[in-house]
Amino acid sequence: VRDGATLTIEAGTTVQGDGGPNALVITQTGMIDARGTAESPIVFTSANEPGDRLPGDWGGVVLLGRAPINIGTNNIEGLPPGETQGTYGGDDATHDCGTLQYVRIEWAGYVFGEDNELNGLTIGGCGSETTLEHIQVHGGLDDGIEFFGGNANLKWAVVSRVGDDSLDTDQGYTGSIQFLAVIQDAAADEGWEADNYEFDYDADPRSAPNLWNATFVSAGAEGQKGLRLRRGTSANIGNTIVTNFASDD
Repeated sequence: VRDGATLTIEAGTTVQGDGGPNALVITQTGMIDARGTAESPIVFTSANEPGDRLPGDWGGVVLLGRAPINIGTNNIEGLPPGETQGTYGGDDATHDCGTLQYVRIEWAGYVFGEDNELNGLTIGGCGSETTLEHIQVHGGLDDGIEFFGGNANLKWAVVSRVGDDSLDTDQGYTGSIQFLAVIQDAAADEGWEADNYEFDYDADPRSAPNLWNATFVSAGAEGQKGLRLRRGTSANIGNTIVTNFASDD
């Protein structure tokens, strides 16, 4: 979605992704308006028949904006490095990538190669005017929700049964996440993996997310960590429960 266009998706709509590296990408020059309701959510899912759907069946949902990241601009993971439509980052802290309300994203997270994956929901450089509320990511192959910089806020979210980190923040993310529930099975990794920037721990703006009213529940598998804050990140954490994780490293 690009060139000033807005993709409007009505409540109750089901959007299916074909197998392989197919994703819905909202570029810096586009916007999404997906407003479901509690009774009629919008569902992004695999095109396979129910019962035959598996993690990684399709790519997922990607939102790209012009809010600050701590490496200037970048190309989002999961797209070819030279693909200019995958650019995110800039100097507009309020940049509006659009609205996702009462949305479920499932069976996504296509992996192209090592450290080059699409997540269930990928948010790169989205600003404070972006609305992300009442969202579930389920059954993804890689991370559930990952923020690459920006300061978009997330409220009322569930991440369930993903294959890597349930929540991932890096590259100067400074938004707020509130009312988050994470339910992991044995395939998952960290509940929350938080970084500033892996090649410069002091890169500015420094990642400093706020996390309030969150619950992380693990399957108790060996090596799973609840909250892994590293590589120069800061964080404000309150009213948060982390339980049944096997590793305390």
